[in-house]
Amino acid sequence: MAVFAADHVYRMDVGQMVLAHQRHRADISVATMPVALERSTGFGVVELDADGRIRAFQEKPTHPRPMPGRPGHACASMGDYLFDPGVLRTLLDAAASRGETDFGRHVLPRAIASHRVCAYDFSDNRVTGTMPHEKPHYWRDVGTIGAYRSAQQDALGPAQTFSLDNTLWPIGGHSRTDRIGARAAQG
Repeated sequence: MAVFAADHVYRMDVGQMVLAHQRHRADISVATMPVALERSTGFGVVELDADGRIRAFQEKPTHPRPMPGRPGHACASMGDYLFDPGVLRTLLDAAASRGETDFGRHVLPRAIASHRVCAYDFSDNRVTGTMPHEKPHYWRDVGTIGAYRSAQQDALGPAQTFSLDNTLWPIGGHSRTDRIGARAAQG
């Protein structure tokens, strides 16, 4: 079962995450990405063992721990999770019985103690048709107006780092060229 954040923009082949989830025999997989330490206070931060198993999860910590070997970065949760369905049901029932409502503050930290929770390194995800000028692992949390505007510039601005027009990995809806053509036709 997939539980994905609704306020993020990114390009991901979810099938690759599913395969990693199965390969690690995980009960839960969390998509992760290195984030600059000073920005990581706005995310869930995970600590991993050498096998990629999550050993600690802190939601929006004031003093995040840096990644081993990368002192300027923390390993951030992208807010995208894969659960074995029975595990998710058990965790949600237990959280509800305690009056807990937040994945990052309640469900995931408790799950680490009782289940196999593994990180999926989003930087390993490859999407066909990504252009050389694009960020190959584009991800942006658009939970603020400023972040939303930045993502809009990433997709529609003069220095595109996230193209909406990848013919080998199409995104539903209208493409940029469709919108431009529609505006020209109007007049």
